[in-house]
Amino acid sequence: MSLFLSVFSTLWGVVGSLFPFVILLGILVFIHELGHFMVARFCGVRVEVFSLGFGKKILKWKRGDTVYCVSLFPLGGYVKMFGHEYGKKVPKEQQPVSFLHKKLWQRAAIVLAGPLMNFFLAVFIFAVLSMTVGERRINPVIGEVDPSSAVAKAGLSYGDRIISIDKVPVKNIKQVKEVIFEKPDAVLNIEIKNQAGEVSTRTIPSTTGETTGKWGFLEKGGVVEGLSFSAPEALIGVIDPSSPAGRAGLKTFDKVLSVNGQKVEGRKELFHILNKVPPSPDFSWKMEVQRGEETKHVVLKKPLGYQNGAGLQQLGLARSDLFIADLKKSGAAEQSGLKKGDFIFKVNGERVASWTFLVEQIKNFSPDQGSLKMEIKREGKLQTFSVKPEIQKQIVNGIEHKRYMLGIVARFPHFPVGGQYVDRKTNPFNALGVGLNKTFHWCAVVGVYIKKIITGEVSRRTLGGAISIGRAAYDSYLYGLEYFFRIMAILSVQLFLLNILPIPVFDGGHLMFYVIEFFNGAPLSMKKMIIAQQLGLVFLLFLLIFTTFNDLHNWFFIW
Repeated sequence: MSLFLSVFSTLWGVVGSLFPFVILLGILVFIHELGHFMVARFCGVRVEVFSLGFGKKILKWKRGDTVYCVSLFPLGGYVKMFGHEYGKKVPKEQQPVSFLHKKLWQRAAIVLAGPLMNFFLAVFIFAVLSMTVGERRINPVIGEVDPSSAVAKAGLSYGDRIISIDKVPVKNIKQVKEVIFEKPDAVLNIEIKNQAGEVSTRTIPSTTGETTGKWGFLEKGGVVEGLSFSAPEALIGVIDPSSPAGRAGLKTFDKVLSVNGQKVEGRKELFHILNKVPPSPDFSWKMEVQRGEETKHVVLKKPLGYQNGAGLQQLGLARSDLFIADLKKSGAAEQSGLKKGDFIFKVNGERVASWTFLVEQIKNFSPDQGSLKMEIKREGKLQTFSVKPEIQKQIVNGIEHKRYMLGIVARFPHFPVGGQYVDRKTNPFNALGVGLNKTFHWCAVVGVYIKKIITGEVSRRTLGGAISIGRAAYDSYLYGLEYFFRIMAILSVQLFLLNILPIPVFDGGHLMFYVIEFFNGAPLSMKKMIIAQQLGLVFLLFLLIFTTFNDLHNWFFIW
């Protein structure tokens, strides 16, 4: 019985994960084929079959001249029109309802209608989302600032809100980054409002660096060193279970929500509170902490000899990013003996101040060094390990990089300092404008992506197929309907562009034939069309095999 329940549970899980994929793809395919169907009927072409999916028909019914059906494999669909087969003779009396006997503009309209329906579906979804849930934007408020950065030297500090850059008003960090990206190696005049409400202008230089460009890929553009709009959450790490923090019951990766009734926003605020206390010897911090899904109350007593500003280690606390949150199975760190929860104390004799410092040490590793000497505190006891970083491939923003890695994961989530706001369009015409802009934006993104794939600027490993679509559908469904429909709109744009590519077997291939027919005054010869269709089919099969291989490679690489 238990075996049956286990198998049933597994099968039910698979079916449950496939459901969002079938729904998403079903809607995209239905809309696409509906475009072909409606324009064909409008032009007087007899439609014989309207099918969702391929293969064996599992559900069908007939209405008028058309058989409507749902087929077994949901990876597409088709509309079968009368007189669509080249070389097949059509009786004269039936030529008025034959596809190939229609005027050139009618055939072109029927073929183009499918991709255009996907385009309009994306516009509709983006417009509706703009009216209902809107876009979440982050206010441009400065986050944690490195004292040695250009931002700090210019006089910007935590909590400052950016109002404009070179007199260009900015309402969110997206706009800030877009303005700076267009101004590499320039002197920027940034108007800010501090937490006291005072407005001033600061001068800060930008440099040229690799950053996320307008289309979402790493590109050379303007950056400002040290500019951040987030800060680490108040997560703590406990170095020694016998320390005051450990004895109080605190655990590594506890998130502190409040101290003595005062709400704590982030790590910086928490450490400031713990570093300044009254002189009373019996003082204690009453903490509310979140551990997983639970909320706990902990009392941390001030230890004897505690000195203000002397550092948190006298309490047994440290930054959470100095602790190993997870290890890659069979990675360099795990093979060397490192474990979850280890406190990374020193690397090659240097004290590790932050996760960034450790990443730089690994990044600059040279094989001549042999290995990294890592001093670890485990349960408060110091241990030394020799860890040799491994070269691994990583795909970042579509670009494949080879980097030295240890196979360790840190945990230090950040939050937007300025909070979020929702940009919602209540006017339908404004929402429609947003829908069009979003759709054209994603058309451009896909176009740039295809260009970068061809030129080799973006790794071909990023090309995905049915498995990638399935994962995107399932993951977005888990996040909520808003994300599910956003993914649907983006995939609808991709389907539109893919289908208008001038490749035989795609709609764009047929349009290419019609363009040739228009200029030649006659259709291509049967032989040339057959050869072109065969080449298109070979390309399509290659694309399916290649993307499936990428999907499987990426799946096993990730999991």
